[in-house]
Amino acid sequence: MTDANAADAQAFLTMVFSTKRSGKGHIFGKFSREIAGSTTAAYVANGTDITLSNAKKMYEIVAAAVCAGVVTADNELASITTMKCSVWDPIQSTKFFNAPIHAIEATSGVATVKQIMRLPFDADFTSKQATIETTIEQYDALTVAPQYAHGIRYYGG
Repeated sequence: MTDANAADAQAFLTMVFSTKRSGKGHIFGKFSREIAGSTTAAYVANGTDITLSNAKKMYEIVAAAVCAGVVTADNELASITTMKCSVWDPIQSTKFFNAPIHAIEATSGVATVKQIMRLPFDADFTSKQATIETTIEQYDALTVAPQYAHGIRYYGG
């Protein structure tokens, strides 16, 4: 979510290696581009579909929200992400609340607020070809429109 960043963006990665095989397949990840939110309450955005051609089993769902700029005091960013896939087994959809981000209780705002949600998700794919559809529901009016992104981590091969 740093697509148009003009400053010195940084990313950090932690990797853990083992010399023993787990017996599990490779964990792949696939993520959306940023999706624009709104300053309007009760805003619903269709997220970017995630299409897979090597799906076996889900591992984790990841969702992120960033509200850059100054958030007015007492505003918050609360949203629900819904993901659906017709070839998930035993369930075909999941809906989860993104923890609210709340600005300070004062007359000045907070420069940047962000949230990252990681949710273990245990479902098999009944087909290697899969499309995961996403909807994001934003519940609060904000002075600065947020950006959303989502993704999955899965066993494939």
